[in-house]
Amino acid sequence: MSLEFNSERGLRVGAFLREELSRILLRGTNDPRFELMTVTDVRLSRDLSVADVYVSSLSADTGADRDELVETLRHAAGFMRSQVAQRQRLRRTPRLRFHYDDLLESGPRLEALIDEARGARGDTPRTEGAFSRGARGGTPRTKTAARGDTPRMSDARSGDD
Repeated sequence: MSLEFNSERGLRVGAFLREELSRILLRGTNDPRFELMTVTDVRLSRDLSVADVYVSSLSADTGADRDELVETLRHAAGFMRSQVAQRQRLRRTPRLRFHYDDLLESGPRLEALIDEARGARGDTPRTEGAFSRGARGGTPRTKTAARGDTPRMSDARSGDD
């Protein structure tokens, strides 16, 4: 029996890992680079053996800072995995792979580009931001001014409105 990434169990394990890793980084380490860091998302492989952990930090301003932060997390992955293993009841604890999540920083820039494209088409810009519900997951809170309903993926693909 193979587990799908978005299975109920996979989602529960991902939420557990996100919470536990946040706790470990907040209380279990003395590294000042982890103080302003947030675990934004955890995505699991189908068999729950690998967890891709996405983090962002207010203190990582440059690309070099972000790379250093991810490298530091990769070095601490064994410690964090052992800490998670003590707090859970899975047969195997997923291997942790860390990635910097720049979606929070690139979100406003993407919204500006979308508004600019809509302005060129003559549409009215949105009043709510698409990234107002969080970094990943959830439904974007956008409205199409012409129809008043939420856009569909087929609307975005067809450029011949």
